[in-house]
Amino acid sequence: MKKIYNYLFPVFLSLFAVAACDEDNEEIVQMTYENPCAIVTGISPVRGYVDTEFTISGEDFGVRTDDVKVYIGSQEASVVSCEDKAIVAKVPASATDGKITVEVFGQRVETDLSYSVLGKPGISAVKPSYGFTGTEILFEGHDLGVSKTLYTLFFVGCTEKTEIVGTPTDESFQLKVPESAESGIMTLQISNQTVDLASYPFTVLKHATLDLPKQGDPIPSGYAGSSFTITGTDLVQELLKPVEGLQPLRVTFTAKTGGEPIQAVIDGDKLTNKSITVIVPETLIAGDYVITVITPFETIKSTLAFTVLPMPEVVGATPLRGYVGSTMTIVGKNFVSDVKDIEVRFGDTPATEVTLEGENSDIVVKVPAMTDFGEKKLSLFMYGVEIPMGEWSTFELLTSPVIASVYTNNRFSQAAVEQGNTITITGTGFQNSSITSAMFNGQPLKVTVESNTQITATVPADCNVGEGVITLHFDGVDADIVSTDKLNMLKAGSDISVYVLTNGKQPFKAVEEFTGKGHYTPVGWKFNYGDGNNGFQHIGEGMNPHEGLFLGSSDDPGLLVIQNSWDKLPHKQNGKMWQTVELPAGIYDVVLNLTEVNVSEGGRHQAGFFIQKGDDTVLPDLNPDRYQWEGTVGAILADVNIATGNYNNQQLVMDGIEMDGQVTMGFVVQFNQKAHCLKLSFIEIRLK
Repeated sequence: MKKIYNYLFPVFLSLFAVAACDEDNEEIVQMTYENPCAIVTGISPVRGYVDTEFTISGEDFGVRTDDVKVYIGSQEASVVSCEDKAIVAKVPASATDGKITVEVFGQRVETDLSYSVLGKPGISAVKPSYGFTGTEILFEGHDLGVSKTLYTLFFVGCTEKTEIVGTPTDESFQLKVPESAESGIMTLQISNQTVDLASYPFTVLKHATLDLPKQGDPIPSGYAGSSFTITGTDLVQELLKPVEGLQPLRVTFTAKTGGEPIQAVIDGDKLTNKSITVIVPETLIAGDYVITVITPFETIKSTLAFTVLPMPEVVGATPLRGYVGSTMTIVGKNFVSDVKDIEVRFGDTPATEVTLEGENSDIVVKVPAMTDFGEKKLSLFMYGVEIPMGEWSTFELLTSPVIASVYTNNRFSQAAVEQGNTITITGTGFQNSSITSAMFNGQPLKVTVESNTQITATVPADCNVGEGVITLHFDGVDADIVSTDKLNMLKAGSDISVYVLTNGKQPFKAVEEFTGKGHYTPVGWKFNYGDGNNGFQHIGEGMNPHEGLFLGSSDDPGLLVIQNSWDKLPHKQNGKMWQTVELPAGIYDVVLNLTEVNVSEGGRHQAGFFIQKGDDTVLPDLNPDRYQWEGTVGAILADVNIATGNYNNQQLVMDGIEMDGQVTMGFVVQFNQKAHCLKLSFIEIRLK
């Protein structure tokens, strides 16, 4: 079958090659510049003079001479013709002996096929192709000349030519690698002819060395089967040209008392020019050994001493059940002396806290954090070697106690607590171990474990006032179990406003987003402004009915403020601000903290605070001429006169008010001219 080549332009390089047969059984090959996969199988003839034609046999050469290049050594030969399986080339005038290289569509195929150019000096072999400085190497070829004076040879890195050793012949000469030589392609001239050595790069080797322990350092040691890293220089050297038959890198252990060397396995993944990691042969018995390193090129003269330690033995482990964070002890003999060489695993999870105690006979381990519970394989490693755990190879990880929530039966809030209240603690793992202590706000709690998920406790009288957490300690659990929920211990004088009052402290929250400027309507408070009453209405055209109700200011943001305009003439006739709350039966103090009061002397400018039983269906008024309540006066449980005059930072206390159920509390003001105000930083309701 005949092949017909259809060459695609580079714009179609992304297309794959397609082969098909036409009607005449001719194979049409779509050639691209991608992966032509040329194969060279031979050359004929293998020698000839300049301008002699020779044929290179192979496959997939194509048919375009422009896409093919041929080299003898480093010298390019002209391509006479090209077919799919044969290239005809002509020996160039600059060529000497060398290996044949073919390029097809930029793909370079280097071969070991040599072509000998007759009529001029040529090198056909350099033996060996690597060596240390001082190594004697042999050059073989033809038409070389028999006088040393005809030779000029330079190694890479040398400024002076290398002297020939002995007497050269027409077919060979010898020399020694000079001290300053470096790896690379040498340059050679015989008489006036430059001899191409591109096919014979030379690797200059460096003698490998080992890092030996300093005087006084301990002898390296480990167990049979453990890993050990040898460090040094030039332990792995790459040749410029691969050589078959070289022995691989080897490391042997030989007993100091004598015997056959035992070869160690080298960890190829960790092998570098400066380190060799080996596995100490498992067949070695305890004792002293000599480590020898043998590279493919030499046996390193210096050796390393190494002690194979007696294998550790586990004789016990306790306890074999526990929680995350609890401790256990592994007891044995022949343990290592440095904890960094020990690893303990619970299943696949390594312990991060390991200590050595008892003259290195006890390994104390803290159980690591794990999310799945139950039986775990207990594993012990020293120097990377797994030590048999025998009958102590299983550890039961118990479900760790966890507090999920804490709440109470308190009359104000589940987050508050008073003497005699019951605290309910929910969670998991409460019955895996006994509780050794339970604390709240500095005092022990009497607890009852109701189930694996619930504990109850009674609050004693002497717990400290304020917020605190519940802390439980379980037998065998290293860390305290602490609640994230906090409880607020209430006693006489405790502020319970947060549980019953809405928006009662600075910074007061506004219905709108507070920007720090201007005044806003506060959340949770009611007002009597609007058509149909005279509360927060104002005299004057175009007045904003909300103008007299402010929340905070740029001077002191977040205050609760009632004021009338400084630059206009709004009036506040029985202006009211209030809210209705629910209170359990009890006696309470109500405290107002006034940051500023500006109420003129005289009867027509007044301000008061009231507490009224029931809801806000009917609210009391102030007499327009003097401080006196009018309206539903009989429902008022307590009140306070906010005195006239100008003052700052005054606290008014309404003491010992008996309240039960729904109550309404709030402010009433009579402002009959401009420039009056009432500013509040908090309202507190406290236990009596």
